[in-house]
Amino acid sequence: MSVLQRRIDDRLNQLFNFKKVGDWYREGLCPQCGKKELFTHAETPRVVKCGRLNKCGYEEHVKEICEDLFKDWSKDFPRTPENPHAAADAYLVNARGFDVSKLKGTYTQELFRNDRKYPDLVTATVRFKLAEGVFWERFIDRPERFGRQKANFMGDYKGLAWSLDDLDKLCNAQSIWVTEGIFNAIALSLSGQPSIATMSTENYPEKMLKQIADRCHELNRQKPRIRWAFDNDKAGKKSIRKFHLRAVQNHWDSTAALPPSGGLDWNDLYMRDQLHSENRKTYKHYGELHIAETPEQAGLLIYNF
Repeated sequence: MSVLQRRIDDRLNQLFNFKKVGDWYREGLCPQCGKKELFTHAETPRVVKCGRLNKCGYEEHVKEICEDLFKDWSKDFPRTPENPHAAADAYLVNARGFDVSKLKGTYTQELFRNDRKYPDLVTATVRFKLAEGVFWERFIDRPERFGRQKANFMGDYKGLAWSLDDLDKLCNAQSIWVTEGIFNAIALSLSGQPSIATMSTENYPEKMLKQIADRCHELNRQKPRIRWAFDNDKAGKKSIRKFHLRAVQNHWDSTAALPPSGGLDWNDLYMRDQLHSENRKTYKHYGELHIAETPEQAGLLIYNF
């Protein structure tokens, strides 16, 4: 058990007074209904839930319950000659819920500093490459020290997109979901849905779409359907509509998907085990309703769902 896992284990038992039954913690005191129905996995706790699903329904991710423990990754997981990406690995596993064995080679652990803007501040980062000379990196050591900046871009990413899936896999997919953030794209791809990340709701991935179209032509395959799947907020919903219309004008089979309202993104849903194909049917329905052109079209979608 790592230092972080021990701290989480101690915190959960202090807060909820669980009883260990096999591989599970059970009979914890629910903070919402006050009943001893709370449970979570003892070895790898991800989500704490109340067993009174209909009468209570309390559910909270461990990352939110123990938020202060998920902030200083390079201190808790120092890099070593054997593993120079130790903090990045720990962040992706514990803060994002990913199996890093499926991500090897797609990221590195780096350092960010900007002495002019942030004197004496430094943080480890998880860095991803979008193209030659173009990178995005996420701050992982107490990012609140940097104000509103939680990540850093290097190079011009206009028209580009990042994907865990290689070009041929994208071309052979029935559909490609287009998200804003890399972690959302990873969550979808690990759930079996090929995806790409545009890095911003203002960035139409024209260059990536051209690569896909050109490769599909080489493979003599029909282009996959593009499903715009940004966050369910004002900026995301606006860009879904705008990019959907642009894609249609560019001769793409285009549609949409939306996560449920409430602020959860695709990575959040992945960590809550709510990104399976059955779940995605509902999210596709939300997106298709959002881009419906007429009340009649929306009504038909609702009727047939």
